[in-house]
Amino acid sequence: MQVKLISAARRATDRDWLAARPRMAKASRMLDGRLWSELDLITESGTDLDASAMWRALETEIGPREEVMAASALLGELIGPADEEAEAEMRRLLATRYNTVRPFLSLLGESPALGAASGGKRILEAVKRLPVLARRKVKAKPLLPREIDAKLVPAAWKKAVYSNPDLPEGAVDRERMRCACWSSCSALNRRDVFASPSNRWADPRARLLDGKQWEAVSEDVLHGLSLDEPVAEHLAGRVRALDAAWQLMAERLEEAGQDAKLSFEVQPNGRLKLNVDRLGALGESESLKWLRKTTAKMLPKIDLPDLLFEVDSWTGFLDAFVHLGDGRTRMENLKTSLVALLVSEACDIGYTPVIDADDEALTRARLVHVDQYYLRADTIAAANAKLIEAQGRVPIVEHWGDGLLASVDGLRFVVPQGPVGGDGMCARTR
Repeated sequence: MQVKLISAARRATDRDWLAARPRMAKASRMLDGRLWSELDLITESGTDLDASAMWRALETEIGPREEVMAASALLGELIGPADEEAEAEMRRLLATRYNTVRPFLSLLGESPALGAASGGKRILEAVKRLPVLARRKVKAKPLLPREIDAKLVPAAWKKAVYSNPDLPEGAVDRERMRCACWSSCSALNRRDVFASPSNRWADPRARLLDGKQWEAVSEDVLHGLSLDEPVAEHLAGRVRALDAAWQLMAERLEEAGQDAKLSFEVQPNGRLKLNVDRLGALGESESLKWLRKTTAKMLPKIDLPDLLFEVDSWTGFLDAFVHLGDGRTRMENLKTSLVALLVSEACDIGYTPVIDADDEALTRARLVHVDQYYLRADTIAAANAKLIEAQGRVPIVEHWGDGLLASVDGLRFVVPQGPVGGDGMCARTR
């Protein structure tokens, strides 16, 4: 559908547009600002408009009347219709290219691979009828409205389907009806209609756990999603929250009246459009400015490596990075190499910014060796355990919750509690 129908129509439109550009440029040069300058002069002078005199002036400045009228008509033809008319024209052009995809639509209707959820059964039934429509001789037996499912015809297609002037009164346009039916198959993207076997378009419910498999993991999954209530109570609470939010918005819109930055507009096709004006920046309160300034003064000005050294002096977490072969091996200035590698990994900057050929602990050879033999998953886990243990001894930490929720780079992590593992870390630390 994309390659044979839509892309082909778009390429044809682009070719027509490129071919028409020289003609449009010529017509535009003829109908340039001189026409409007003449009208402005008449308006400013306050004289009555003499059509004959006006045309004589235009012919003197621009050209013969016939050429001006032809240029105006050409611009109207090349610039194209308004938005709604353009959409109708697009649907007309798609219908003319229907024969390109007609064999495919017939095969689609006969395919046993399609299935549907409850929300897509109606669409699937219409798709299954496509082969019958393809074989029908509509000139002998026109398609009538009662033979199609009117609910599957989008509002934007109704005029094209039901009001084709080339068909007998009351007949339905078969070609455009199938285009409308196919446009309704956006249900495929919503997975109301699905195909099997397929990785991308398959039934998403087929991969859901059920029975004993679900029972084995349901407790951890529900706890991770903070879904501790029964399903009915949870959904009822969501419904109440949504209803309250809509009512609150409606009340605020009513209070704001004409000053509201948001409004609803009913479009000609029956759809509801939400319009939001550009919002201005909110002013900062004096207390917020004071808090930001005070907090900035409290933060120490320290380089990131120096911060890691200071945290190590409190916790000794760098001692957890031991040699792969012999845990007792400690080379000189090892912590300097470790801090450089941790900064390199955390900032994703590679070795080059932290290498110093004049410092033995920061040469490329030393960093590569330490990275290979000291920086491992088990030593990082042990260092994390020391940091978390030290943090747990800070009094304010107990007011931050149980430590099972974290948000990093916009991702929400939930870790269930568990016993201490062989690496010295509990499940929540992992």
